[in-house]
Amino acid sequence: MSKHPWFLHYPEGVPHELPLPPETLVTMFSRSAQRFARRPALYFFGKTLTYRDCHSLIERFACGLAALGIGKGDRVALCLPNAPQAVIAYFGIIRAGGYCRAVQPYLHGA
Repeated sequence: MSKHPWFLHYPEGVPHELPLPPETLVTMFSRSAQRFARRPALYFFGKTLTYRDCHSLIERFACGLAALGIGKGDRVALCLPNAPQAVIAYFGIIRAGGYCRAVQPYLHGA
């Protein structure tokens, strides 16, 4: 059996690997925010946030974390539902230099 059995379901011509530039998620998102500033980035309950909106909120969140002393290498738990706030917080944490550990608030112990 193949090490990656899902490749068997890829349409012909779809590569199994993609070259990725050596850059961080924050850098990729910042580039997307510059390039697609007015395009929708997130939809939630009939509301739309553009890439520019998200980038601004991410930067503000990261600055807030830095003001609280969160910086490079710090671990931050993120306990939010699947909502725009979780996306903003996740990118804000890594923008501030922290490591994000997402915890799903809807999961309960057995």
